Amino acid sequence: MTAGKGIVHAEMPGSFDIESLGFQLWINLDSKNKFCEPGYQEYLAKNIPEHSDHQGMRAKVISGDVLGVKGPIVARTPTYFIDFEFTKKSAIYYHEIPAGWNSMIVCYKGGLTV
Repeated sequence: MTAGKGIVHAEMPGSFDIESLGFQLWINLDSKNKFCEPGYQEYLAKNIPEHSDHQGMRAKVISGDVLGVKGPIVARTPTYFIDFEFTKKSAIYYHEIPAGWNSMIVCYKGGLTV
């Protein structure tokens, strides 16, 4: 969702019967986009492109262009939003964060070393 110059928004669960697991990433708009047209982008999990490799890594690319995969979400502020799954403890992923960007890693199952 891009709030822009104003949007009516209500958060409702996707289902009352099926457990939902999800994350929201709120990104501040720069001054030139503060009053842009508001809008929504919604994609089912099955429509998010992914990259898999033989080393035990799966990456669903939600936003940004990573590992030759372009995520469908268009962010007015350049953004990488990637959902990783590692099936082998030896799996390694290296990602260079552009200068001036902030970054965050949320580990919601298992553990990792950074």
